[in-house]
Amino acid sequence: MRSGEKVVLNQNFTGILVESYDLPLDPKISAGNEALIEEYWRAGFGGDISETDKGWFISGVDVEKIDEFLLRFKSHKDARQKKISAVEYLKAISDRYPKGDVLLISKGAGDPDRFRLGAQERRAEDATAEKWRVSGYRVASRGDEKLGLSKDQVIAAEALAAEDSKSKSKKPSDIHYRVVRDKPLLMLHVLEPTDNDKFAGHRVPAWGLSYPTGLYGVEIEVVANKVWMEQYGSMDDDPDADEDYDDE
Repeated sequence: MRSGEKVVLNQNFTGILVESYDLPLDPKISAGNEALIEEYWRAGFGGDISETDKGWFISGVDVEKIDEFLLRFKSHKDARQKKISAVEYLKAISDRYPKGDVLLISKGAGDPDRFRLGAQERRAEDATAEKWRVSGYRVASRGDEKLGLSKDQVIAAEALAAEDSKSKSKKPSDIHYRVVRDKPLLMLHVLEPTDNDKFAGHRVPAWGLSYPTGLYGVEIEVVANKVWMEQYGSMDDDPDADEDYDDE
């Protein structure tokens, strides 16, 4: 299949985390996306906000609000179809899941008075002015999806991990936290490129959207080319393959 050829696929995102790991390094785009985060954060996304060990958690957010935010978020051209598909799938499950959660993930205290997240460092040796593909095709750190869960939900995730035949460590991964959350989750980050002097100090917003499990009967049509299919292949989760970038 050549990169210019397109096919129509029936796609299912049950239990999947979709992330914007192809990012633009245009300061104007990044500033616009940070202003968008500030706008929705100021309004609390229309939900109930509380602090976590790593930023802020907002529960009870209308999925229409999440759709609206993502459609306004400016993506790299290679990530636009992924964003559109993520939004379409969220709409497809909205009858069953009218509410979702939002995590504003911050490294350190950030600046909540100015509605600015603390930037999380990510390696960017190969980044160019045209595109930054985040190392490992992964934006979130291991355990981010635990944030905002109740104590009982965390215990339930630990029990799932202990029984998971695919998990060698038997410790909960984000897959297990995703199962017990049982609702859509939008995660927002600001990333800072490292190991690349040209982009040092840049603040680059990124997002991730995870879906509950058990949605095997819900599919959307996706017009996909070779690039999209290669990217989708990197979204499959392995319980023992998660990386904890914050330990770098």
